[in-house]
Amino acid sequence: MDNIRPIRVMLVEDHTVVRQALVYLIQKYSDLELVAQAADGIEAVRFYSQHQPDVVLMDLDLPVMDGFQATREIISRYPQARIVALSALIGNTYAGMAHNAGALRYLDKTISPDTLVEVIRNVYDERALESQP
Repeated sequence: MDNIRPIRVMLVEDHTVVRQALVYLIQKYSDLELVAQAADGIEAVRFYSQHQPDVVLMDLDLPVMDGFQATREIISRYPQARIVALSALIGNTYAGMAHNAGALRYLDKTISPDTLVEVIRNVYDERALESQP
């Protein structure tokens, strides 16, 4: 990638083992930088405000505030936010709900690590293109 700086990623996942695996994956790539980790929707909204990441990986099935509501909250406050829903909730209904909440992509957790990284890059690249005059 020819980015001047790494893509700043925030991870929202309540299951520790899954979160740690995603942290490990993100840290393997020099063009990605993990800037925050949240374990529930309330933390996600707060940490987004504090860190303003380029891309958010948002689990949908979260405690306290689910990922759908957290996505809506973040998008309502920060319309430029780029959120990728990443969930074990598989089906068109969940994908539609994620998109209606404001997620740009919906991925189930059975995808390959390479696909996940490619989607992060693509969502970031789309954001960069939209901000050009």
